Amino acid sequence: MYGSIHGVLLDKSSSTILIDCQGIGFEITVPLTTFQRLPEVGKKVFLFVYHRVLEDAHQLYGFGHAIDKRIFMELIKLNKIGPKVAMSVLGMYDFNTLLSIINQKDVKALAAVPWIGKATAERMVVELNNRLDALMETVALGQQQMHMLNRAYKVIAQSQATSQQAAEPIVNPVADSSTREETSLNTGLLDSQELEVNMDPVRLTAAQALINLGLKEAAAQQIIDKVWQPNMALEVLIKACLEQYKDNANLVKK
Repeated sequence: MYGSIHGVLLDKSSSTILIDCQGIGFEITVPLTTFQRLPEVGKKVFLFVYHRVLEDAHQLYGFGHAIDKRIFMELIKLNKIGPKVAMSVLGMYDFNTLLSIINQKDVKALAAVPWIGKATAERMVVELNNRLDALMETVALGQQQMHMLNRAYKVIAQSQATSQQAAEPIVNPVADSSTREETSLNTGLLDSQELEVNMDPVRLTAAQALINLGLKEAAAQQIIDKVWQPNMALEVLIKACLEQYKDNANLVKK
């Protein structure tokens, strides 16, 4: 079973990214909270990985923080909650916010997640509160893993410092969220200014990420139209879209 992966990020045009590891490309589905912190294509990245084995497929789910992975594992244990819904939950809320929602029994906030209705949210809140001790243990284990990861990074950095040819640093999405995506578009083939805006690669990537979260294409485009500004970084655009969606969840919910 796979527990983590580090390698070169080859593609992040959707929430199923591609990472090259020793010449093998791994397709890994990540939540938006991890996706918006990914480095630019061509950089090395580290992710915690959950490996799901089915009769006809192997699926990999990646997370920038160990706690996200462990909460994902707890969510898929719930009745009628699969990876798709669990990733949607973690894509909309970071683990701190999600734990607060569970502790406060905030059904409305959970029901705002795509693919989750009020009845499902109520059931999830009850089940998760019944598993609160397990969740707290999950958080503690995740924090311990992150502590060990940081220690490992320090050892690697010291080893690189003494090497004649230092290797390229590995980026963890949680540890390094300063990466900015270039947003220039230079096609020269579009006659309409509106088409040029809609074909912006950052807009297209953000739209696909929102669709993967569970929104309809029209709703995703509507949200992007409200928050988009020229030369906006990808992670900034996605964060703004999520905030806009939360504010208008009842209007655009699928």
